[in-house]
Amino acid sequence: LPLESIQDALHELLKPPHLPPGLDVSTVEDLPESHGVYLFYGDNDAPLYIGKSSNIRRSALAHFAADRKHHRDALIAEQIRRVEWIETAGDLGAQLTESRLLKKLHPVHNPPRKGDHELCSWKLEPAENGGMTVRLVYARELDFGAEPSLYGLFPTKKKAVDVLREIAAAHR
Repeated sequence: LPLESIQDALHELLKPPHLPPGLDVSTVEDLPESHGVYLFYGDNDAPLYIGKSSNIRRSALAHFAADRKHHRDALIAEQIRRVEWIETAGDLGAQLTESRLLKKLHPVHNPPRKGDHELCSWKLEPAENGGMTVRLVYARELDFGAEPSLYGLFPTKKKAVDVLREIAAAHR
């Protein structure tokens, strides 16, 4: 590519984001570049939006870009007053945390998610005979991020049962 194209691209990437007027600049500077969940709050601490990302900083700032891809981002930018984040060990932790927070806080600008009410996992538990048994558990019943001995994260009971059957068939 010509030098001018590269310089234009670098200039675009390095220019500071257009921050919403109600948001403190120091908050944005503190955003981590790690896996986790970010939460946008409006007036009276009303939850506006919850998102998950492998890079909290990049994803949160993308909502404030001048060339917003979604009308929702413009509405959030007008209303945002505060940003919080929760760092997680990886993508699975971010998914579980986001799911739990969406159910708890019901942010105004998150689209309704189909199947969240059925988010489930297999839990390994000791059996009376000294072996192990599996039990299907649902996200609405427990904190997946803190629960030990879970296998998989499934959007529905049917998907969870299908995977268990595949494992059973593979191991006879």
